[in-house]
Amino acid sequence: MKVFIKYSYITVFVFLIGFIGVFSFLGVGETNLDAFRTSEKRLPTAQPKWNWQVESVKKYFTKLESYINDVFSFRNELIGLNSSVLYKMGISSNPNKILIGKNGYLFLGNSYDRVIDQIKGKTLFDEKSLKSWSQSFLLRKKYLENQGIPFYMAIVPKKHSVYSEYLPEFISVSDNDNFKQIRENDLGLNIMYLRDTLVASKLYWGDFLYNKTDSHWSQIGAYIGYVEIINQLKTSLPNIEFIKLDKEDFNVLPSPGGQNRHILNITIPVEDFTVQIVKSQKWDANIIKTNYSGDTLPFNYWDDVSYHEKAIVYNNKKPYTLLVLEDSFSIKLSKFLNQSFGKIIYCHYNEAEAEELTQFIE
Repeated sequence: MKVFIKYSYITVFVFLIGFIGVFSFLGVGETNLDAFRTSEKRLPTAQPKWNWQVESVKKYFTKLESYINDVFSFRNELIGLNSSVLYKMGISSNPNKILIGKNGYLFLGNSYDRVIDQIKGKTLFDEKSLKSWSQSFLLRKKYLENQGIPFYMAIVPKKHSVYSEYLPEFISVSDNDNFKQIRENDLGLNIMYLRDTLVASKLYWGDFLYNKTDSHWSQIGAYIGYVEIINQLKTSLPNIEFIKLDKEDFNVLPSPGGQNRHILNITIPVEDFTVQIVKSQKWDANIIKTNYSGDTLPFNYWDDVSYHEKAIVYNNKKPYTLLVLEDSFSIKLSKFLNQSFGKIIYCHYNEAEAEELTQFIE
């Protein structure tokens, strides 16, 4: 019986390899580039070119193996099938990228800024690195304040620290992390810490602050962060107000899953939610968006300003001008900020460094 099972496995394996090889040769079942980019965060390896030089021959076969691994027929489908089967068993097919937590939560793994090591307290600043980190922001702060512009930093917590109760059992969250180090050292920066507010708001909002299968806050989580940001700005901007929303202003609808599901190549629907804003008279609707040249762009007051988008938003009913050095958490935040400022200039944070920042401000 054991011999039969052994040869059955071999037969199935040879059949599958042959099946994939034939279809790859025929160009059937080619890799979907969009799906590949979403899950791998890169492009497939390019097909290598043959060169008769000795060193090139050695490199050719290494590149050829990588190329075949990226483009064989039905690659996405087979990887997705494997990941989906393992997911149903509570196992991650790539725990370095995505961890499967409790209650359907998918968390980023150590591939992304060593996030698991961060929450375990294994990547703490030493004195030199903390000084270097803060100095880069202090230089911006000093320059901006010389122009009469206050500079604030908003630190948005990762989902791991807001919903740590849903992390896998083998993850022990440390009380000492980079966040605590920054907070306990007087760095001379105006830092808005949003973690405590978000954690406290779970008593009212429950599990709706961050999506289960995404790394970012939901529209509700972004609103909670926005209210805290505006409240902290009131000390220096007394005329600023936030739009007052409650549970009836948000519709929570079922969703088949977000970014982390796609990174792990899970092809079956998973349980998650999406938040839809109820359009009401509470919102200022007369908002205009332009590019940097002043050309008016299509825009509605409930629209987000996209990641890496260079745009200016005007709300003539409100005071103050804001420059947002944005990242991916700014997307869901933007529609709320647009309700509180007369003019907002959006620019990605790595596109306004050093000399570029001074030119941008001027």
